[in-house]
Amino acid sequence: MQRKKIIKLAALAVSGLLLFTGCGRENASSLSPETIPSSDNSTGAEGTPPATQGSFAEPKNTEASGQPSKDPNPSGAPAAPVVSILQEQKEWYTEDGQTPLLTVNSSIVTIENQGCDALRRAVTQSFPGIRDNYEDMLEQAEAFYEEQQETNPLYFSGYSLTSRAELCRSDTSVTSFRVLYSDYMGGAHGNYGYKGITFDTADGRELTLTDLLTDAEGFYEKAAAYLSEKLEADYAEDLFPDYRESVEASLKDEYLSCWYLDGAGITMVYSPYFLGPYALGTVEITLPYGEFDQYIKEDYRKPQECVIARVPINEDFSALIGEESPATVSLTKEQEYGEVKITLLSGSAAQDGGSYARVVDAYVIKKADGRSFLALVCDYASDDFELSIYELTGGKVEKCDELSGASLDGSHMAPDRLGIAMHLDVLGTYTGQMEYLLDEEGKLTATEDIFTVQTHHVLTVKRELPVTIDGANSSLPAGTKLLITGTDNADTACFTVQDSGQTGTISYTKNPEGWGILIDGVSEYEFFEDLPYAG
Repeated sequence: MQRKKIIKLAALAVSGLLLFTGCGRENASSLSPETIPSSDNSTGAEGTPPATQGSFAEPKNTEASGQPSKDPNPSGAPAAPVVSILQEQKEWYTEDGQTPLLTVNSSIVTIENQGCDALRRAVTQSFPGIRDNYEDMLEQAEAFYEEQQETNPLYFSGYSLTSRAELCRSDTSVTSFRVLYSDYMGGAHGNYGYKGITFDTADGRELTLTDLLTDAEGFYEKAAAYLSEKLEADYAEDLFPDYRESVEASLKDEYLSCWYLDGAGITMVYSPYFLGPYALGTVEITLPYGEFDQYIKEDYRKPQECVIARVPINEDFSALIGEESPATVSLTKEQEYGEVKITLLSGSAAQDGGSYARVVDAYVIKKADGRSFLALVCDYASDDFELSIYELTGGKVEKCDELSGASLDGSHMAPDRLGIAMHLDVLGTYTGQMEYLLDEEGKLTATEDIFTVQTHHVLTVKRELPVTIDGANSSLPAGTKLLITGTDNADTACFTVQDSGQTGTISYTKNPEGWGILIDGVSEYEFFEDLPYAG
C-alpha cells in the first residue's frame, strides 16, 4: 500500500514541476494521453541558429500574436466571454545552433470582449505564457546531450515542457479550462497530465469543487458511488485494489484540481497510476448536471442564455442549453473497419453523422437568440479533419455547414466565432489559422482572405522565382531562402525572405492534370530544392 501511494505521488509530482505557467493553485493535475487539437502559433525558421552564450544558445522566443476580436455584444446584454488561447514557445540550442536542447511551450489565454474585467485579470494571471528561468533544466539537458553523443548520438531528443489550455465551458456563470501538461526529460517516454481550472465569470474567482455545491457531503457520497460504479463497469480488471479510496480523496478540495465543467456536467479526470497502472491511461467520467442537480448551485447548473461548451461523447448536454429532451453525440464501434459511427440525437430526432477513425472535438453552442448548434470535428484518418455544424434547437438535428480539412484551434472560442485550423497543401503541407464567424443560421464565414501560416520549414529557391513585392512584379534569385507565412488556398501564397525579412506573394494555379500546383505554368518542384509535403 505504501509503495502505491509513493507511485501515485510521483506521477502527480509531474504537475508540480510543470507549473511554469503560474496556473492557479499549487495542487496540480491528472494525466491523459488524449491528443488535444491546439493553436500552436510558434514561429521560427529551421537552420537559423540563435546567438550563443555560455555552453548553450540563447532561446528563440516566438511569442504568439493575434488580432483582438470585436466585442460580440456591444449592446451590453449577457454574453459568453470571447476566449483566445495562443501558444508561446521558446527553444534553446546547442552551442553550434543545430540541435535543440530544450523546448518550452505554454498557453497565453486572454478574454477579448468588454465587461469581463475581473475574469480577464484572473485568466491573464493564470495563463501568462512562459515566465520562468530554466537554467537548471538546460544544464541537465546539456549533460544528457553530451552523454548521448558518447553512447547513442543518433538518438538524442531534447528536453521539452508543454502547458496547453483548452476551453471546456464559457458563459455568464463560469469559464472552465482543462490544461494539458507534458514533459520529456530523457528516458523511454515523457510524462503528461491534466489540471482543471474554473473561474466564476462575474467576479473572476477561481472556484473549488465545494464552491459549486449546496450539499457538499451529500454530493461527495453520491459522486463517489457513481464514479466507482462507472469505473467497475468499464475498467474493473485494470484498477488498483484501493481505487475507491482514491476516488473519495479526489473529490475533496484539499486534494487536486482534477475536475472541470463542460457541456454535460462536472467531469473528473484521473491520471495514470492514480486508479490503475500507466497502461490504463487517463480516465474521464462526467457527473451529469441533471443527475446531481440537487447538490449543485443553480448559478452553475442552470440553462445558459449564451454558452459554448465542450461535449463529452455519449453524455446528455441538454440541461445546459435548456432543451427539454436529451441531446447527445453517440458513438458505436464498427467492427469491420475499426471506425466509429456517429449518431446525433436531439429529442426524438436522430441523424447519421458518418463514420470516422475518431471524434476530435465536439462543442455545443447556444446563441443569444436561443438557437443551439453543435460544432463537431472528426478525423477520417491521420489528421484528415472535417468540421461540421448542426442545429439542435427544439429537438431537431439539421446539418448547417461543413469545412473539409478544418478543425478547431482554440484561438477564438465564443458562441459567435470560432478559431479554425485548416489543412493547406501549398508549397508544402501547413496548418493555416483563421477566425470564422458563426451566424444565426449556423453558417461559417471567414473573417479574412488569407490563412495565417507559421512554420519552421525553410524553402530554398533553385531557379529564378517570379513573385510580387510591394504590388509590383519581381523575382527572387536562386539560393534565396524563404518561409511561407500565409495563403488564400486558391491562387496566392505569402512569403517572408529569411535573411532580409522582405515580404511578398507568389501566384499559382492548381495543376489541372494531377496533384500539386503550377507557378507560371511550371511545376512548383522546378523552383524549389525541396517542398515539405506530408503523406
